[in-house]
Amino acid sequence: MNEELLLSQLSLTRRSSSLPKLIKVNSTTDLSKLRGMARYEFSRGIDGNEILDLTSLRGVEDLGDKIKVLSGTPWRDVIKYNPETYGNLDFSVGGSVFFGDAGFGFNEFGLIKDRVEVEGYLNGIKYTGKYNGGIIYAVYIKKESKQLAYKGYTSDDIDAVLYKLKNWFTLGFPAFRDITINIQGGLAKLIVSYPSIREQLLLMYVSDLQKVDPIYEDLTPRHKYQYFGTTDLNGLFQIKENIKRSERTILRFRGTRVYFTIYSNTPLKFAENTPLTAYSDSDGQNDLNGCVLCGRCVDVCPYGEMMGSPVYTPLGLYVLQPLGFAEGLVNCHMCGKCVEVCPSKLDILTDLRKYARYDKIDFALPEIRELPASSVIVLTPISKGLEDRAIRALLYLHSKGKKVGIIRLDINVIDLLLDRADWTAVAKKLENVNEIITITPEEYHYLQALKRLKILDINFVEELVLPDTEIEGKELHIPCMIGIRTENDELNKCSLAFLQSISNKSVESKVSAKYTLCPITAKKLNIKTPLDTIFPTLNLQALENTISKLHQGEEDTELVVDDAKWYEGIAEELFIKVNERTLSAQLNRFTKEEMLLLYFYMDKFESLSDKDKEIITKEITKLFSS
Repeated sequence: MNEELLLSQLSLTRRSSSLPKLIKVNSTTDLSKLRGMARYEFSRGIDGNEILDLTSLRGVEDLGDKIKVLSGTPWRDVIKYNPETYGNLDFSVGGSVFFGDAGFGFNEFGLIKDRVEVEGYLNGIKYTGKYNGGIIYAVYIKKESKQLAYKGYTSDDIDAVLYKLKNWFTLGFPAFRDITINIQGGLAKLIVSYPSIREQLLLMYVSDLQKVDPIYEDLTPRHKYQYFGTTDLNGLFQIKENIKRSERTILRFRGTRVYFTIYSNTPLKFAENTPLTAYSDSDGQNDLNGCVLCGRCVDVCPYGEMMGSPVYTPLGLYVLQPLGFAEGLVNCHMCGKCVEVCPSKLDILTDLRKYARYDKIDFALPEIRELPASSVIVLTPISKGLEDRAIRALLYLHSKGKKVGIIRLDINVIDLLLDRADWTAVAKKLENVNEIITITPEEYHYLQALKRLKILDINFVEELVLPDTEIEGKELHIPCMIGIRTENDELNKCSLAFLQSISNKSVESKVSAKYTLCPITAKKLNIKTPLDTIFPTLNLQALENTISKLHQGEEDTELVVDDAKWYEGIAEELFIKVNERTLSAQLNRFTKEEMLLLYFYMDKFESLSDKDKEIITKEITKLFSS
């Protein structure tokens, strides 16, 4: 039922009058057998008893001089193919055709649907050509074949820009490819584009304009109401006050005909002679807490991917929360990828944490000796089972001349997820630490909260190791938690490994890479991290040899210790000092790496007495203080 509720939201202020029946459409669905109202995007919808959900029908095929785009694909994914016409980047290609959008090229081409061809189904019969109703499966768009020039004029006087444009049309019909005015923040920017070969033809219009970059329409900035409609130049002056009250207005011109899109934070009134489209907002209450239904969070949300539905994403939370279905809906790992893409800059993580409800997450603290230092590898319960890796990381860093210790932080994993750890107490434990290094991207992400309380460098060990490897970017998976973007989105996908461990779910990861920066992913997919290629294992046999060397040294100094026994019971402190100095002398024969291994694994050797361990600890401490 939740998906039906999600798609019952038709705009920022309108919902379906009744809960529709929902049919999910993908690339293999036989559309000839389906009837119903098509839904191509989350932003806009039309009421219907049966909804065909095409929002996940996505993909672009390059056909040379044109592209074939599946109808649910947002224009944001298409723009890199250099299409000759395009719409709002957050709208879908199929939606722009279905709703009759005016996009780039409106002055020359008219509406988008008039310039493209579709592969569609009308009454169950497939057809190809100009859009003639029915369900759109794919859209064919020509690529731009000419070099385009972009010129612009900016003013804080909206009237001046409008009158300039009106004067143009008194001289005739200027042969621009596109004429757009973007009004935002008190500035009106007039931008025209045209094939460069028309420069002389248009010189009288562009002589006082400057070269500019193209402006792309999307759903920024934050707003609560969207209005779409058409008017003429005279009618444009009638809606001027609405334009001034808007957060952003986009005006597209074709001769004296104007297609407008107005994004506002307050409901606006329009005269009867300024008709709005059916999918424009009403003056009703917007209760979406700032969400503009762009769906960008759906495209990047690992939890939604794992659960197999956009309901379990921030979009689902914002749409279903007013209906009372938010609690326990999105119990994710708070990676923050949604925050990075949100056009409204919402505080999504705070909202997610408010409603998240986790089952018991039973992660124990890693079992490893601590080693205080000003620079430390930090382990939380997330690192349980990765103690060996932590020691390898420490030995690697020491080999690079960096003195690094180890500290454990006993923070409940749910408290990390919900950012409710006692960070003051954690900062107190790290009082003498100026750098922490994590071995998992999750800890790197969550421990950033410490920067609110103290000046602290936070690094991720795999990033420190990577430059010493020969790993190429095209074969390396980048975890979602460390905020690095690559050109290959597939290598930026979340592996779902940690997410599954906190959700008690098991799904197949779609990550395909030879290496990963995430050790939890490496374990799940049986691949390597950079550290694994540089320092694959700990040589515990060498540790056995180290212990043997220690015992051999004891035999060599047995006479010294035996001679000192007469102090025992008489000058006990002197006897202890002789013992300590003797063992310390033997330890001084060891390499730093041998000492560190001995320190971390000495509890595994029964031949070492408690006194031996105490002396080893003192020598390690001395090593770090020198």
